[in-house]
Amino acid sequence: MKFATMLLILAATATAAIRVDVYPAAPRTDAIEYDIVVPPGHDPTAIVLRFDGTPTLDPNGDLLVARRNGSVFRHSAPVTYQIRDGLRTFVESRFRVRANGSVGFEIGEYDRGHELVIDPVVTHTERFNQRFLTIAAERNTGNVFLKSETQLVKMDPNGAILSATVPLNGAVTKFDAMALDGAGNLYFATAGNCPAGTPSAGVAPGGDIVVGKLNPDLITAAYLFCVRPGPSTIVLSAAVDSAGALYVTGGSTSDIFPATAVFGSIVSGSRHMFAFKVSPAGDSLPYSIVTGNDAAGLAIALDSAGNAYVAGVTGPGFEPRQAFQPQFGGGLTDGFLLKIAANGANLPFATFLNGTHASGVVVDPSGKPVVSVESANLPLVGPFAGANGAPLGQSDAYVAKFTADGQQVLLGTFVPGTSGGSTALGISASDIYVTGVTGAPGTNGLSEVNGIALPASSAPQAFAVRMDQQFQRVLSTRLPSNRLDHPEQIVPTKLGFIAAGDSRAPDTWLSFVSEQADLGVSLLRAPATQQRVEVSNFGQENATGVRLTALFLNNTITGVSVPCTVLSAAGRSSLECALGTLFKGGTVTVVVNLANPATGSFNVSSGLIDPNSGNNRP
Repeated sequence: MKFATMLLILAATATAAIRVDVYPAAPRTDAIEYDIVVPPGHDPTAIVLRFDGTPTLDPNGDLLVARRNGSVFRHSAPVTYQIRDGLRTFVESRFRVRANGSVGFEIGEYDRGHELVIDPVVTHTERFNQRFLTIAAERNTGNVFLKSETQLVKMDPNGAILSATVPLNGAVTKFDAMALDGAGNLYFATAGNCPAGTPSAGVAPGGDIVVGKLNPDLITAAYLFCVRPGPSTIVLSAAVDSAGALYVTGGSTSDIFPATAVFGSIVSGSRHMFAFKVSPAGDSLPYSIVTGNDAAGLAIALDSAGNAYVAGVTGPGFEPRQAFQPQFGGGLTDGFLLKIAANGANLPFATFLNGTHASGVVVDPSGKPVVSVESANLPLVGPFAGANGAPLGQSDAYVAKFTADGQQVLLGTFVPGTSGGSTALGISASDIYVTGVTGAPGTNGLSEVNGIALPASSAPQAFAVRMDQQFQRVLSTRLPSNRLDHPEQIVPTKLGFIAAGDSRAPDTWLSFVSEQADLGVSLLRAPATQQRVEVSNFGQENATGVRLTALFLNNTITGVSVPCTVLSAAGRSSLECALGTLFKGGTVTVVVNLANPATGSFNVSSGLIDPNSGNNRP
């Protein structure tokens, strides 16, 4: 199922001389690009595109093709250009949907004596008609792994299925949790029957946890190992450190869990949280800990020193230590967050979190834990904190960044309009990603920032939020989805992010989102007291929130051609210009007038990922 074959390009054209090239949208790996090359003298308006699906246009001019299986392919509004004397000249163009369901182009004025290139890019939301119980995505490549009870499917970010295998020849049918290391190796953990002859820890009959690492063929195992705690054990999350050690958490009612340390008093028969570490060779448990009553670990994350953070759900029997919140918050359940020392010998802190549960945890680049909670009344901390947008007493998604010792909330914000529920977290070197389910705009809906243009909906929809490390929202958007699509994971890639989750059985939902705009600045020849600057978007996405900044030493700015904030003090003068949205292929010119001849330093940025920051300064 190659992505490029999911659309029927140029079912009919006025002439066979028009050429179509299909290739990966470099430098992006989550999209494909197809160039339609029109030779001199030929008519581009005669081009006819037909698709396996129903085409419509969104307000930005992007072409959306909805297929019968529910997947949606987005063809970004075309960039059309000619190259003359080595220079690229952009030509106005847009998609046109005809009454018969075919698609063509409307083209502005151009030189018909030169070749014309029409250049859209395709991204997509995918829906599979089988139930995948576990989903993982690889940050570096954007490859996605989906595990059903029968198959392990590996997809590239373009939607092509790279492989569909039956791991371990069916000896282990499901993976309750999956994790990927930096090299793309796949690890799994699941509650199930231990295959005969597999090394194990623990002796309790009737319930096993099987962990393993798959070889690159995704069929055979580099290792298998079993933990034997007894019945009524669930596996909910896994993570891998840089050395290849696997960490697993979940919940168990077993009184004889093979633990190296038990923290607190365990009530017989209650569900308690467990977490254990598997050696990189997969042959031993360096540690295995049990704590809490009526508790389960829902998410686990690691810092660079090997400490593990676990977030989850608990009742009042949880025993906090060195806690930010030492008391149970009331109701049926609370969330919790705890830290396990790298050697597993102690818990530096364990705290209640007021809400129903804490469903996500990640660790930022400085080693601080970030946790998501369904809550109504956790503290607002930081300059960009947002209040609970739900009706009084109801929950919203809440995200907090703690100190590494768990004693203080450094930043805390609600994500207004997200209707509570389980949220998932992802993290990159610069940003924090949140996904979950929101209400409809205008009815306690998500407050959107640089969002994807989607029609208003009265039903809940999947959402994604990208915040910087100070919790300022850079992106807040609904995702193409319906009320049954529930994101369970969000993974940042070099090019954007992938959100994934389940939908109406037996469906699985994936949304691939690219956030790239290659901005550039060039300084044009001008009088010495006048600086003319061109800001251009060479990327494949419209750049939102574009900002131009400049600094001049020993000078004074006397005027700017666009609205800007100008500050002058102590022999220096600076400006900041909010240029708004710069469409792909677009250019804006800013003229700066100065009191004295000088050259300033300029920089341009936007809310999107810039894969080529080297040209952001002239």
